[in-house]
Amino acid sequence: GTMAGRTRVELPSTTTEDDQIDVEKTLHRCFDRPAQPLHRDAHIRMLRTCIAGVAERFQSLNCSRPWLCYWILHAADLLGALDEVLEVRSAAQIADFIVSYCLTKDEASSDEAGDSLPEAGEGTRIGFGGGPGQIPHLAASYAAVCTLAICQDE
Repeated sequence: GTMAGRTRVELPSTTTEDDQIDVEKTLHRCFDRPAQPLHRDAHIRMLRTCIAGVAERFQSLNCSRPWLCYWILHAADLLGALDEVLEVRSAAQIADFIVSYCLTKDEASSDEAGDSLPEAGEGTRIGFGGGPGQIPHLAASYAAVCTLAICQDE
């Protein structure tokens, strides 16, 4: 065809383009399936169980506590069940739990952190760690702030 007086030239396909087409075909097959039912009540039960405490088999996720709180509360909010989940642990309890991971530079100092921590005055909170005694970092801080925002709305 032409575009503003120009003739469109077909170029040979590239490996990247061929791979993209294959991915799109795979995705179309996924979307052609009938919709799966959402087992809302089962999800809410799971969220209520999870917010009560991390099961022993999930102790490896100890460093992801702010993320776990955020994912649980966000999922509950999306399901319109935030109040139900917060019956197990109140927004204030969750906020207190999250804030306990917000460390000062002195609390976060360790040989491992070295000089990588930001300059901060004494007692200044510098960020959230993912678990007890962990060095603050951006990902955990993001999850913690999102969790606190949900808790504040309650």
